[in-house]
Amino acid sequence: MKTLDDILATAHTARLIPVVADSRKEERVVSIFLAALTRVRPFAKAILDRLDSKVGKRSILAAYTEVEFPSSDTNTKDRPDGLLSLTTRKTRWTALVEAKIAGAEIDADQIQRYGELARRFQIDAVVTLSNQLVALPTLVPYPVPKKTRQPSPLLPHVVDQRTHFRSSHPSG
Repeated sequence: MKTLDDILATAHTARLIPVVADSRKEERVVSIFLAALTRVRPFAKAILDRLDSKVGKRSILAAYTEVEFPSSDTNTKDRPDGLLSLTTRKTRWTALVEAKIAGAEIDADQIQRYGELARRFQIDAVVTLSNQLVALPTLVPYPVPKKTRQPSPLLPHVVDQRTHFRSSHPSG
């Protein structure tokens, strides 16, 4: 199992009080959300359990923002908003995080590229967060290409403005 240092060019630890410009609202929101997951165990458990990643008493959850991979290995414009790493005694589960705030919509092509990144670097999932609403909890707010519906690391997780958590797996 590769360490995060082996696969990441740069990443910043998620902070409850981010040190980024006020104009970079999406970065601020993602940093606060991911940092809250690492600090508030019941919150992390409620979300990650729905993603089939069990948070145990001895689990270690780390969260990073503005994740960059080595440029020789990726499309340089692709930079996921975050990365979660949940380590237990025997396993490590990782997920790329892409978030959109306000009226911004998730771009299906971008998520598809992140799915490819996840496969290449053996990352387990891609998690999406947005205000976009869906009709059912098993749906995602963007079209999922047929080839993605096969078992893959693409595991969307959508948060609407009322903070009801929805998740779905593309193989379903």
